[in-house]
Amino acid sequence: MGLLGDIPLDKDAHALRPPILVRTPAPPAAADYVEVVTAIAHRYSPRIMAVLEEIRTVLVAAEPTWTAEGPFEMFDDEFRWELGVRLPAEAQSVGLTIDLCEAPGYGDDQSCGGYGMSFGLDIVAEGGRILGGLRPFNYTNQCWVDARNEAAVAERWSLLEKADIGGIRGLITSAIPFDGPSPPARTRRRAAARGTARRGL
Repeated sequence: MGLLGDIPLDKDAHALRPPILVRTPAPPAAADYVEVVTAIAHRYSPRIMAVLEEIRTVLVAAEPTWTAEGPFEMFDDEFRWELGVRLPAEAQSVGLTIDLCEAPGYGDDQSCGGYGMSFGLDIVAEGGRILGGLRPFNYTNQCWVDARNEAAVAERWSLLEKADIGGIRGLITSAIPFDGPSPPARTRRRAAARGTARRGL
C-alpha cells in the first residue's frame, strides 16, 4: 500500500480510499478556561467563606484558648480560601484551606474536555504535616467535574458544604500534642495531680 499525501492508495483496486481520521478535541484556550473557573470562584466564594467561618466558630467555642485568623480569600496564582488557627499551649498553628482545584494544574489537561475542576479541603499543621482533609473521589476517574456544567459543580461543592465539621477539633487535638514541645497545660496539671496521689502527699 502506498501513500498519496495523507490518503492511503489501494494498489490492488488502484482506487483512492478516504482516510479514517480520529480527531482529539483540542483543549480550551487558556483564557477561556480561566474565565470559566474565575466565575466559579467568585460565585462560590461567599459559601466557601461561610463554611470556614462556621469551622472557626466551632473550634474557638470548643477551645477558648485557641485563636483564629481569617478566613481570607487568597486569589493570586490559584483560587484558595484560608483559615489559620493558633494553639498556644502546644505552640503550634494549623491551616485549613479550601481550594478550587484546576485539572490542568495537576497535569491533567484532557479531563472533561479540558475543563476539569474540583474542590478540596486540607488541614495542615505548621511545618507541612497533613492532618486530614477532604478531596472527593481523589485518584479515581471521578476526580474532576466539568467546570461548564453548573449542576456538576454544585453537586461537587455540596460534598464539602455538607461534610461533618464536628470532627475537625478531634483531628487536631489527637495529632498536635505529638508534634508540640509540651502537652497542653490541662494535661500537665492532671499528670501532676496523679503524681502527687501516687506519692501519697
